Amino acid sequence: MRTTLRNVMAVAILFIFSSASAQIIFSDSAAFYGISHTYGDGDFGGGANFCDWDGDGWDDLTLSSQNGSLMVFYKNTGSGFSKITPPPVNLTAENTQTLWIDFDNDGDKDLFACSNLEGNKLFRNDSTLGFVDITVASGISTTSMPTYGAAWGDYDRDGFLDLYIINRVLGTAYNFSNYMYLSNGDGTFTDATLASGTADSLKGPFAVSFLDINNDMWPDIYIAQDKFYGNTMLLNNGDSTFSDISVASGSNLGMDGMCVAYGDYDNDTDLDIYITNTAAGNRLLRNDGGNSFTEVGAAVGVIHNQTCWGANFFDYDNDGDLDLYVSGGTKSSFNDNVSVFFENMYPLDTFIVPSAGFIGDTASSFSNAIGDIDNDGYYDIAVNNEAPFGAHLWDCSGGTNNWIKIHLEGVQSNRDAIGCWIDVYANGARQRKFTQTSIGYQAQNSQYQIFGLGTGSVIDSIVISWPSGIKDRMENVTPNQKVKITEGDYPIPAVSLEEYDKFFTKLYPNPTSDVLNIHVKPNEDKTLIVKVISINGQVLISESKSINSGETELNINVSTLSAGTYFVLLEEEGQILSKQKFAVSK
Repeated sequence: MRTTLRNVMAVAILFIFSSASAQIIFSDSAAFYGISHTYGDGDFGGGANFCDWDGDGWDDLTLSSQNGSLMVFYKNTGSGFSKITPPPVNLTAENTQTLWIDFDNDGDKDLFACSNLEGNKLFRNDSTLGFVDITVASGISTTSMPTYGAAWGDYDRDGFLDLYIINRVLGTAYNFSNYMYLSNGDGTFTDATLASGTADSLKGPFAVSFLDINNDMWPDIYIAQDKFYGNTMLLNNGDSTFSDISVASGSNLGMDGMCVAYGDYDNDTDLDIYITNTAAGNRLLRNDGGNSFTEVGAAVGVIHNQTCWGANFFDYDNDGDLDLYVSGGTKSSFNDNVSVFFENMYPLDTFIVPSAGFIGDTASSFSNAIGDIDNDGYYDIAVNNEAPFGAHLWDCSGGTNNWIKIHLEGVQSNRDAIGCWIDVYANGARQRKFTQTSIGYQAQNSQYQIFGLGTGSVIDSIVISWPSGIKDRMENVTPNQKVKITEGDYPIPAVSLEEYDKFFTKLYPNPTSDVLNIHVKPNEDKTLIVKVISINGQVLISESKSINSGETELNINVSTLSAGTYFVLLEEEGQILSKQKFAVSK
């Protein structure tokens, strides 16, 4: 009954806003923009990658190729894409994932190429796309390994990107673990696999990402495992080691895991994870806080029962919530298209499949990447397809909603600003994104982060939390522009580090069984409304509380609530000052 009502409400909302949504259409513009490429017939397809590799402000495109074919590089000229011939690197071994990173913090993009046949390669960029193979000199193994993906992230937060490589040993004669390479800060790496506790050996990994599951700024690791080994969650302990919390966190899903896509789909300020699967159906892990997750894929309508590979969260209509595109690898008898696009109906906890174009999306697809090919502030999608299908370039027509595009550059943190939290405050709401390299299946998205603002005409503030611990806050920002924030440009004074969240709160104990204590630091005397709401938005408790300037303790009796996850809201005259998640245990 609850699911039926939710669907009815979703359809009603879609009808109300149909005039706006109908204007936003995705059309395949690969031929128009000069993209002509097919991955070929590799075992499990290959990657797609949006990255402005030459720093001219336009998202360029890199596509992997099958064994015997060259990886392809397309430069975005602003009026189309121009294929670089010959390519800047001459790799003909089957290429799985390609990642652009500035690993040496010198201001240009270096290239890391994964292969499952002839070893992984690290190329240093010594001029404009002038690459030198430094794999051996860097200390990264050149041994041929069954590598299907990798991720770069600064797991020890020293300002230099580290490298994590996953090896799929399932059903092979190989005996490799995954590998963690710690940057020494001088262009070389140390094998820290055993010391960091990240080997996770003898499984079937297909995808990996660094992500911060508990908002503590220490990047954790999630791995999608094939063949029901159970997906792996490695928690960063903050001391250069990781702990396997797969079972304890509820994230050890036994499935044919193909990708790791993440984003804050329910706008509760933490990261949720989407994992593709075979026809048994994809999975969505809702982050419940406290390093715990609940699987809600079927409940919110995003399972898509066929073999799927790449996926990405992004806000297609710039209305302030994250939608979802999923690449399908095999034709299904009950879907017109192999792939599927889901629209988020937030604040309802559900997705629908809208009429948004995608005519001819019937190719056998693997990786998809998100970028803004025409700099119109609306995300587009590149998809690498299996032969005989050519690559898709799904160009979004755009709409009338406002947006802001953010470009970050680290100084004390790594130059690529990987591992940052970006908070955008506008229209009385807060949106969060965590920056990364590897996403979905063998993909990398644009470094330029777009936030949809709906009809909002002013952004109250943009707050950047850097891995170094520095925070920047840019205020009163005009929408519909691209802004660059360099670490330290807009420093928040040390005396007000917590002001960016408007009203700092600490909840304890969390989880609780009877009383929830709320620690607040108001800057003046005021009266607040304290509300406890369910995951579905139902108000369960509402109390008025008077507080004084300075540190104050509030408490709410939650003993009557059933075990589960809830939110506590602090409101003043109808304005939400803080919204945080807590759990009730019995």
